[in-house]
Amino acid sequence: MPSIQDLIALRNAPKRMYNYTPAQRAKAERLANEQEAQNRIANILNNRQLQLANRGTELANTKTALDMAQFGKPTFGKVVQQPDGSFVQPQMDRAGRVIGVEKVAGLNKMPTFSPDYEVASYLTEAEQREYLAPTTPINRRRALAVKGNVLKRDAKPTGPTFAEKEQIKREAKRSSDLGATSALRKTSLEQAKRFLGAFEGKEDDLQYFGLDDPFFGGLLGRAAESGSMRDIIKFLPVATDQGRFDQQLDAFAEQAARQLLQAAGEVRPTNEDVEGAKNALFGVGKDEQVNINLLRKYIAEQEAVENEFQNLRNSSMDLGGTRFTIEEE
Repeated sequence: MPSIQDLIALRNAPKRMYNYTPAQRAKAERLANEQEAQNRIANILNNRQLQLANRGTELANTKTALDMAQFGKPTFGKVVQQPDGSFVQPQMDRAGRVIGVEKVAGLNKMPTFSPDYEVASYLTEAEQREYLAPTTPINRRRALAVKGNVLKRDAKPTGPTFAEKEQIKREAKRSSDLGATSALRKTSLEQAKRFLGAFEGKEDDLQYFGLDDPFFGGLLGRAAESGSMRDIIKFLPVATDQGRFDQQLDAFAEQAARQLLQAAGEVRPTNEDVEGAKNALFGVGKDEQVNINLLRKYIAEQEAVENEFQNLRNSSMDLGGTRFTIEEE
C-alpha cells in the first residue's frame, strides 16, 4: 500500500501522467486533504498549550511581585469574631489594605453567642456596648442577657400598641356614628314591631293602626292586608282605615330605606337609590307572609346594630370613659 507521502506526490503530479487512474488520483487528493486538516488542528492545540503555560508563569510572577512589595512580614489587625464563633486576625499590606485573614489558634473552638437586640434595649448604654461587643467573654454576655430578660419581663406596659390604638379609633368612630342614629333606630324598631304585630293579627297593634273595626276585622280575618286583598277591599267603605295603614307602611318603608342607605355610607342618596332599597324591604303590594318575613329580618338587623352600639358604650364606661379619648397621631 502506498504511503501518505506517495499519495500527496500523486495528488500533486501533473495530470499528463496517464499511468494513474481517476479513482486513484481522487483517493490521493482526499487523503492528502485530511492529513493537512489534522496538521492544522495539531498546530492550534500546541499554540494553546503554550499560551496557558505562559499565563501560569505570569500569575506566578505577579504573586511574587506582590509578596516582594510587603517589604518583610505582613502586619496584623485586631482579633475579630466571625459569625460562626471563630476568631480571626486580618492580614494587611503596607498600605493598610486587608489582603487575607488568619485564624487565631486556641480561640476557634469557643461557643457561639447570638445577641438579642430587644433584650439589649432594656440594659444601660454601657451594658449594651459590653453585651454587643464580640470580644466580651461569652459568660459575661450571657449574664447580661439574663439581666435584660428579667427587666423585659418586669417592665410595665407603657400604653396600648399602635395596632390597639388604631382599633380603638375605629371603634370610637363606629360608636359615634351609631350614637348619632340611635334615637331614629329605636323609633324605627318600635314602628317595625307595630307593623309586624298588625300583620300577625295582634289586638294592640291593630288598635294602634285603627284596624280593630268589628266589620273590617271580620272581613279580613283580624289581620292587616298588603297584597292581593287590597284590590278587593279598596272599593268598600270600610277600606279607609286600611288605606291609611297602607300609606303609613309605604312611608315607613321609605324611611327605613333611607336609614339603611345612610348606614351604608350614602350621605345624599338619590330617589333611584331609595326606590331600589324600598324594593328590597317590606311594603304595599307584597304578600302578607313576605312582609312578615321581611319585617322580622329588618327588626333582627336593627337590634343587632343597637346591641353593638350598647356594647361599645359599655366597653368605654368599663375603662372609665377613657377608651375613646386617644388623640390622633
